[in-house]
Amino acid sequence: MDYKYLPQIDDVNVELSRSSNPIYKSEVVLSTGYLQNRRAITFLRNLQKLRTNFPNAWFIHYHASGDDAKELAQRVPKCFHALNRSRVLRRERVSGVRACIVDISRRRPRYISDLAFTNFNGAAIIASGLFKFLSPTYFVVSFRTPLGMGKREVKNLHRRFVDKFFSYSKLSSYSVNIHDITDEGCLPCLTWRVETPSMDLLTLITAIVDIFRLDVEEFTLQRGDDVIKISRSILFDPDKYSVRPFDKLALGFRYRQFSSYGTLCRVSEYMIY
Repeated sequence: MDYKYLPQIDDVNVELSRSSNPIYKSEVVLSTGYLQNRRAITFLRNLQKLRTNFPNAWFIHYHASGDDAKELAQRVPKCFHALNRSRVLRRERVSGVRACIVDISRRRPRYISDLAFTNFNGAAIIASGLFKFLSPTYFVVSFRTPLGMGKREVKNLHRRFVDKFFSYSKLSSYSVNIHDITDEGCLPCLTWRVETPSMDLLTLITAIVDIFRLDVEEFTLQRGDDVIKISRSILFDPDKYSVRPFDKLALGFRYRQFSSYGTLCRVSEYMIY
């Protein structure tokens, strides 16, 4: 198999310029209530339209906790900033929409971002930047399996998929370790934990997508409080985008909650103001 080496984001340690103007320029009435963000519902509809218009669409859900809310809020923008600074990465024409929110209702600030891409390449490139914050050592991949499969059928499917992977990839079991971690309570859903002592994880993920194509459902990478999910399914939950009226004032810095990029930034039906 000829590996498809996608260009990756090399450096996310860049300074972003943001407006220093006050968050509010008039008197503010504080409230302790939560408001369901109507724009989150609009964003969900945009994701559904994107999936309809682009059958090869992929989605990313990323969340992380930390002590510095501003640093968390700049992680995804830094990935796009690095993409825009690279001529090679711009040639990939990464397009899609994204949403993000900083939740300060917890003991530690939590950053949540949901992104959609018109194809797998776009998702993989942005994920390569997010990996710099995560430094994952393994990933979990879930496969689509026919309904009605029992434990024995899933075990047989696991063996066939393992044989297919090593046959097509020309890799050895010494370079890639595949463990069947299928939850018997969630059958049918074949799940692998994949580790490699020598290969780049993103290249391995790309190889799995190339080999199994529509059989691949989702990749999960986790380390500490950081989680990245790369999926064919929409992972966005509007309830996680509920905000309190005084959150912006409490944060003290600006960030864009909804945006589009690439070719979709010129398509009015995907814009949210």
